Amino acid sequence: MATRKQQFKMNQCLKSLKYFMLGLFFDVLYFLPIILSLPLLLMFVLFRYFLGIYLTIKHRQKIHFIPGPDAIFLLNTNEMIIHGFLIIKGVPDLQDIRNRVKNTLTNPTNADGSFKYARLRSVMKTSCGFAYWLLVDSFCLENHVWPYPCTPPINENELYQMLTQISNEFMPIGQPSWLINILTLSKNYYGSDHYVLLLRFHHTITDAVSALRLLAHCFFDTGIDKLMSSRSYLKLRKNPNKISLLKLVQSMFLVPYYLTKQMVQQDRNILHGRRLSGIKLCRMSTPVSLDRVKIIKAVTDTTVNDVLLSCVGAALKAHFKTEEVVAPRKVHAALAVTFHAMRDEPELKNKCSSVTFKFRMETCSSLANLMNTHKQMTKLKTKLFLPINLMCVSLVNIIPSCLTWFPMRFIGTTFILSNVAGPQVPCYNNGNIIVRFAGFVPHINRTGIGITLFSFNGKIYFAMSVDDAIISNVKIVDRFLNSCVQEVDKLEKELVL
Repeated sequence: MATRKQQFKMNQCLKSLKYFMLGLFFDVLYFLPIILSLPLLLMFVLFRYFLGIYLTIKHRQKIHFIPGPDAIFLLNTNEMIIHGFLIIKGVPDLQDIRNRVKNTLTNPTNADGSFKYARLRSVMKTSCGFAYWLLVDSFCLENHVWPYPCTPPINENELYQMLTQISNEFMPIGQPSWLINILTLSKNYYGSDHYVLLLRFHHTITDAVSALRLLAHCFFDTGIDKLMSSRSYLKLRKNPNKISLLKLVQSMFLVPYYLTKQMVQQDRNILHGRRLSGIKLCRMSTPVSLDRVKIIKAVTDTTVNDVLLSCVGAALKAHFKTEEVVAPRKVHAALAVTFHAMRDEPELKNKCSSVTFKFRMETCSSLANLMNTHKQMTKLKTKLFLPINLMCVSLVNIIPSCLTWFPMRFIGTTFILSNVAGPQVPCYNNGNIIVRFAGFVPHINRTGIGITLFSFNGKIYFAMSVDDAIISNVKIVDRFLNSCVQEVDKLEKELVL
């Protein structure tokens, strides 16, 4: 009789054989189209090269085409705006805020005289299906940093209503796609003067971690590299450029199978499949102590990310049950994976990819749900999805958008989920305590729910933005977020902590 170790090896061999046969089948199936497309791809590369020369002459400045990992966010039907915000104690000083932005973001230059963060001074243009950056001649900081006219929110509910209102406003046309809005809070909110700095960035400029890191770089008194521990840095750090030759070959072999699987894999449930309105609701949970989650992690030999994902999975089950609908066997989520670390030097580029995570909807205990989540996450870390995604994304904007837009329409996950770890120590702006540091992820095409797990100064928040065609009742969104928080209580109860 085979031992458990032998059985495990046998299962691994069978899985490898399965992926090999599937990869081989789809490689053979797509062999002719791939071979025929190579001359076409070369033609596109040459065309783009000469187009770049023409545009450089036309605009009288060096034209830079937007790289694939950035340009992919121009292919979405939704306006891909990342929202990050700080709540700071004190009274806002508009001139100081603008000076900080000018001195740290818009005006710094490189050794050759070019702007360090040129994207903040550039607009996105397209020509013949190819996107490129165009540096604006008359950049005006006042058009990007200004107080938002509103009645000061007096509580959390009013603040989220205001964030919802702002998130549904389109970015100004004809200028770089980023804004920093200042919202003054009522003294009744915290019992003293506080204000909000709301950063809005188009995803093509940078990813969520970079956007939040720029916000910290600009407004934190202490550099974020000193606030983030080296241990946190190592946990977050991954280098997409360091891929072994074997993994590269394996990735290329599996690309046709992977793309087909992504297009066929479509969720059908009450949270996905409807025509989206484009109008979002933005809410956040009450905070959860990071120390509590770390204790659960240590006792169960999992990770903080596993614990938080299991909380989201449990909230999904509770939502289907409360809505009295038959829950699907599984719900897919696109997990954003960044290759930045929060303590890195700020830069403007998208270094992110995604993997598809399956939330299984069968009834089980909170602890069993956590262990299932941990098991699946462990498997995902060993698979080739990230290299494959990076290879596919690199083709975006090398071929015209009319050809790359179509496959994007088939991505059918129920929601997008991002986990961002901020500094876990008190942070200050001009000596004033920063009370909160969080954000919301945008929606992608037909996916109308974004969930952000954000930790800052020992607290974790579940932040959710949802299209109102999916959930239009704020109470239902709050109930979902409360279920995430309550799952931590259930885990502690089961573990007798």
